[in-house]
Amino acid sequence: MSEFNAQHPRRNDGTKERTLFAVKDQPAGAPIDPTPTPQERIEATVEVQWMDYSKKPKNGDLRTGEATIGVDSYTSDEAPIAFVATVSSYRSDENGEPAFVPVQHLFREIDGELYGQHFEGRFRDNPVAVDAAWFERKAGELSYRGERSIESAARTAELRIQDFIAIDGQLWEKTREPAYQVITFGLSGPNSTSLSIVNAPHPEDNEDSWDDNVSDECYFPADQYEAAVEYALKVAEKRGDTGALGRIRGTVPIEITGGYKPGTVWTPAPRLDYVPVYDSRFGTADFAESLADFRRQLAELPGVVTRTDDGFGGTSVTIDYSKLTTRQAGDYKEYLAREEELRRLGR
Repeated sequence: MSEFNAQHPRRNDGTKERTLFAVKDQPAGAPIDPTPTPQERIEATVEVQWMDYSKKPKNGDLRTGEATIGVDSYTSDEAPIAFVATVSSYRSDENGEPAFVPVQHLFREIDGELYGQHFEGRFRDNPVAVDAAWFERKAGELSYRGERSIESAARTAELRIQDFIAIDGQLWEKTREPAYQVITFGLSGPNSTSLSIVNAPHPEDNEDSWDDNVSDECYFPADQYEAAVEYALKVAEKRGDTGALGRIRGTVPIEITGGYKPGTVWTPAPRLDYVPVYDSRFGTADFAESLADFRRQLAELPGVVTRTDDGFGGTSVTIDYSKLTTRQAGDYKEYLAREEELRRLGR
């Protein structure tokens, strides 16, 4: 590796354009990123690999070259703290004994984006320095088989680290805001319910969350601590999990220290408190009452229920299932199917 200057970031006055990547003997007309260079940037020259198919027979030869890649560098004053999340971490306590101890994790904001030290979807207890070793590790993670030139390999290397920045020389990664998550484990019983602090669900769906099995309505924004605790306690009590009540009440609230509004990039799911169809299907009176309560709650949600004149003196009701969670929509459809079944039976 060439001489590394991570401890002395390269500077300019912000008026020059920054190339997306830099390689030895860079060809004319290489892509240029018009974004002005930030005041500071930490860069390193790393080894990249690609496959050369220019010779016959075109079996491909592995080539190696050098590319200069980097991350934007800021001071902590330029990245104000937006949230402080306190989570339990298994480590040594003050007496050197293994124990779960509270650890604070910071979420910093730069230009409307949040950054945290939460790599691979997990909170990290120990900071990572942006140094030569880190750049080399990231470059080593690249899959060279899909690259056909050193320019392509260099571009991929730069794109691979585009979500990372340095703050006071430490590594931070673009992340989602913190949120509360209510989760259950296995069958009902002791220690089967938990209230945790995690990253909020992906703005488009829940596939990017760390647990795809958690229903959307089990997530609460950082400014809904009381609602999250109340919901978790209710879930625990229904499951007979009295042992979790104290831990749930002891969850440390997320501190909101900046101007970032919770729920900015994701919409918390509606929360409905209805009786599952299975619990009400063995009694028409109970079923009718439960369905009426379910419908009442749906009608109170903005934009879910639309009523129109059916042209025959009645009213047509349309449900916008896209505004409900998958579980809520499925449960309501199951209620409707059961209602139709009872109607056919004359009950």
